[in-house]
Amino acid sequence: MTKRFAVAAVLLLAVALCGARPARAQNYDPAAMQQLSAEFMQLWTDANNARMAGEYDKAVDLFNKLLDPKFENMFIPGIHSYVHMGLGMLYVAYLNLPEEGRLHLEKAIERFGKDIVPDQPYMATGNAAYESAIANCYAMLGEHDKAAEHFLKSIEYNDQFLNGDMAGSMDEKTRVRMTAPNYFYAGRELKKAGRADDAAPLLEKARDLHLKLEELGDMSTNKMILSYVFFELGDLDNCIKYYEDYLANYVKEPFIANDDYAKQMLEISRIALAHYYYEAGDWDKALAEIDKSETAALALNWTSDLWRNYHLRGRIREKQGDKSGAVESYKKAIEVVESQRSGLKASDDRASFMELHIEVYKDIIRLLIDLGRPDEALEFLERSKARAFLDMLGGRKLNLPAKAEQNLLEKQVEIEKEINEITAQISTAARGGATRGGAGIAENTEQLRAAQKRLSELLIQVKNMKPEFASLVTVAPPDVSRVSAALAKGDAILEFFPEENGLHIFVITPDGVSLRSTADNAQKIEGLIRLLRSKLTGGSINDSYVPMAEKLYDALIGPVEDLIADADSLALVPHGALHYLPFNALRKGGEFLIDKYVLAVAPSASALGFILDKEKKPGGKLFALGDPVTALPGLPAAEQEVQAISAQFPGASVFYGQDATESRFAAPDVSQAGVVHVASHGLFYPDKPMFSALALTPDPAAGRDGYLQVHEIFGLQLDNAGLVTLSACETGLAAITGGDDLVGLSRAFIYAGAPRVVVSLWTVSDVSTGELMKKFYAGMQGGAAPAPALRQAQLELKSNPDFAHPFYWAPFQLIGDWR
Repeated sequence: MTKRFAVAAVLLLAVALCGARPARAQNYDPAAMQQLSAEFMQLWTDANNARMAGEYDKAVDLFNKLLDPKFENMFIPGIHSYVHMGLGMLYVAYLNLPEEGRLHLEKAIERFGKDIVPDQPYMATGNAAYESAIANCYAMLGEHDKAAEHFLKSIEYNDQFLNGDMAGSMDEKTRVRMTAPNYFYAGRELKKAGRADDAAPLLEKARDLHLKLEELGDMSTNKMILSYVFFELGDLDNCIKYYEDYLANYVKEPFIANDDYAKQMLEISRIALAHYYYEAGDWDKALAEIDKSETAALALNWTSDLWRNYHLRGRIREKQGDKSGAVESYKKAIEVVESQRSGLKASDDRASFMELHIEVYKDIIRLLIDLGRPDEALEFLERSKARAFLDMLGGRKLNLPAKAEQNLLEKQVEIEKEINEITAQISTAARGGATRGGAGIAENTEQLRAAQKRLSELLIQVKNMKPEFASLVTVAPPDVSRVSAALAKGDAILEFFPEENGLHIFVITPDGVSLRSTADNAQKIEGLIRLLRSKLTGGSINDSYVPMAEKLYDALIGPVEDLIADADSLALVPHGALHYLPFNALRKGGEFLIDKYVLAVAPSASALGFILDKEKKPGGKLFALGDPVTALPGLPAAEQEVQAISAQFPGASVFYGQDATESRFAAPDVSQAGVVHVASHGLFYPDKPMFSALALTPDPAAGRDGYLQVHEIFGLQLDNAGLVTLSACETGLAAITGGDDLVGLSRAFIYAGAPRVVVSLWTVSDVSTGELMKKFYAGMQGGAAPAPALRQAQLELKSNPDFAHPFYWAPFQLIGDWR
């Protein structure tokens, strides 16, 4: 049984346990109860079958039908808790939509908590089930400490039950079986939370209990859990032994032995055993298990997870010294990953799909660097960023600005749904079941190839229509030479890749790509950035930040100083924690980086490709909003700031206070503007980045809540805008996904059409901000491009003794076209 199927089984078991609770309805009708029970279980089964078949939209619809109040009121109190849990799992682990998943999982946690009756011993088993369910919800949310806490509470309730009136009525096997797994789950969650010392006694207890079950002749699945326990304890010999025993015995179970499909699924799960052999250093056995797993997966056309097989084979080849073979295996793994649309199957905990598949990119980047192939390494670094942004968007349908693009997206969704249905038909035929129209595997395979061809042709249309939109629906190898060719003399792009073994800096100039590597690893870089930010923003205006600013200069700029000696403009492509670094404030010998270069930041070198193609200059009409009325503290200097700026733009559309509503972004003024300026608060939600927002005045009559959120900004039409300035608090912050692309306000405005966005990395004084913005726009009105104008404004502010500290001027950065 795979972990994915096991989760469904756990949920069904939880429903069965919950069934012991009395119904809420006072007028109990056995016939109506039986009918509702049958209806509920049929919907529940259909929803889980749709989920396992990859029909996620259908699964969501079916789970939502289970939320009908009639089930809650007449069937089982608290049953909706399990439905919310199922929806949460679907959103988090399969659709890569953690925001929606969190909403449902938090509802489940709240309702499970209400159903716990701590002072009633007869409810102990129900309470234990609820605590386990709460623990699983927290585990899916990645809150491992809380998950462990509730698994331990579940153990307490089970002990209360077993040591109470039921003390002498259960055999030893049943008693042990009720508590053993939760010791393992609690220990594993504590280990994930970084509390290995606290986890060890729980895992040892789990080991002893499951070994006891082994003596008592428990089911073969006990061997599987034992293998997991020994793996967490670092005992690879016993981990391998029990997993081998599990495979050998489980295949003999009647429901497996008589089902060829189930036997093939069991063979696919051999990839876990391959991982254990890999960890033990037994390469040959690991490769043999990979081959068995791959053969079974291909027989069932279960190809979406084959990237794991190819990835592991690549790592083994690398260990064996076959670096070229490893590169080819990693490429095959990435081909599988990139062939899957956003929203296809993810793995079983909160962010594991993104985290795991990003490791493939990291491995091939590191290996290509080692082989002296920097151009290819940079290509895969860029592809990892594009894939991560696609994953973060998940299956979300954006409010795209052009109807033609909407039609293309609808066609894409339709073809992908067809591909999923055909794949499900092939799986049904492989099990010997009846398929639609009686088609066999061969015929379905031909239909699958035809659908995949239509999808490829559609994606070509998408790319030709709008490169930005293509970046959301497909991943194409970036054309680094095209980016290099677009650079002028004096321009350079620095793309950073810090990883656990060191730092790699790619330098792109008109002459091509160069690479420098150092021993400064990601952990060291992140630590310095945290210290620098704390010193700059901690409330004390002093020079305590200087050592960190100098160390970061030495780490990030020092290794490539000779390569950028002739440059006067730097475009910086951060990675990981570097997204939060104010590059302006890096210094060497009393000189700041901004003293030497015009600076800009870019999401990726590939993004710069279509940003530079826009060739839009800021100018023409100004659209500006200032000091909107919100629940947040007012910004009294913001209105003065906007007034001063608007004086430089005749005919500007300017709105203050009550008039600075979110609805203004739906009016023609904003789509016709050449410059968009917003002086307001920005809200950053790292766990829900698509809902980060600009806080504006609400407009209830227009159905506007006052929060212009990231997913809404994607739908704006800013085709005339050469510049968007977000003169607000923390507008530059974004959530960094597993592949390091970022989802934030700046990325959204770039997609909406702006080639450059000015943002802030931390909360700043609205007085100093007003001064900076007046100087910035005055520079542009004097003929300077936005990036040089922003630099000059920062230098002038820095020369003012009242605002000389980097706290005041360093957080502002231009993202996009610096020309």
